[in-house]
Amino acid sequence: MPKFWKNAILLSAALAVCGNLWAAEVAGLYEASVEVEDRTANSVAAGYSRALEQVLIRVTGYRRVEPGDGAHELLGSARSFVQQYRFLDDGQLWVRFDEDAVSARLVERGERLWGSERPETLMWLALDNGRGERALLGAEDVGDMPDLLRERAALRGLPLLLPLNDTADMQTLTFSDVWAGFDDKISEASERYGADAVLVGRAQLQQNRQWRVRWTLMMGATQAQALGGLEAGIDLAADRFAELFAVRGSPESGDLVLTVSGIEEFAEYGAVASYLEQLSLVERLAVDEVSADGIRFRLSLRAEPEMLERTIGLGTLLESDPSPDMSGSVQSLRYRYRR
Repeated sequence: MPKFWKNAILLSAALAVCGNLWAAEVAGLYEASVEVEDRTANSVAAGYSRALEQVLIRVTGYRRVEPGDGAHELLGSARSFVQQYRFLDDGQLWVRFDEDAVSARLVERGERLWGSERPETLMWLALDNGRGERALLGAEDVGDMPDLLRERAALRGLPLLLPLNDTADMQTLTFSDVWAGFDDKISEASERYGADAVLVGRAQLQQNRQWRVRWTLMMGATQAQALGGLEAGIDLAADRFAELFAVRGSPESGDLVLTVSGIEEFAEYGAVASYLEQLSLVERLAVDEVSADGIRFRLSLRAEPEMLERTIGLGTLLESDPSPDMSGSVQSLRYRYRR
């Protein structure tokens, strides 16, 4: 048995030393900046409501907050959720809302909640302006188009990557490869970026000067498609991920035992415990047992165990362990710590 188990009473202290081990941790989900006419009480109150609306779009995964939704009810009391605010030099009002309070109200109203751990998405966008100019959009490109895409991704809380379009990319993938939808070539070029999903767009400029884009979202063996404008691809990805990973607010769905083997250091325990605690679908976490077989955690969930499996499968910290579990009648999962 590893030496550190003798000090098992100190395990909780390890929580302070661990960092983020998710593929993409989205910061600032409960913050927003909005324009306000002035600094009067009415303008500020209206600003609070618009800022909270942006936050609710990000954390529920919906495209908009509709009247009649449980989330919409929160807008009328936006001020009560304000944790911090300040006026910016450009005339905008920046607001940070209380994450715990907003999340609790969404759960009470049965709304879904999408945590900060989200699939990092690489975008390959092939552009054809109809006048013989064809190109792949890259991370170094400037102008309205990349700004629009990044702003939409930020509004939906989607971690977005644009390719470098450097020599390595150009040797692996061409405009024609993307336009023709050669998935193997696209997947090969995407490997260097380590993204969780790939969003492919084939855009043609129409006579009305608007872009018409055929979007394909690739995540593992699954694909989803959409036809629309530039923002439609961001919405396709965010909608799909929210369906997969957002948790429908509800009382606890029951206990589950999750055993993690392969942990040999305090910091490793801390990393695993902190990672599990920050998942939005985990209501409570406790350590049931520490043994040579691993650490056995007892989790109270806000969703079904299948949702937890999908969420963990998106990350890089734990890998499934096929060893049999001896947890009895309680639902159980086994994982191995991945170094």
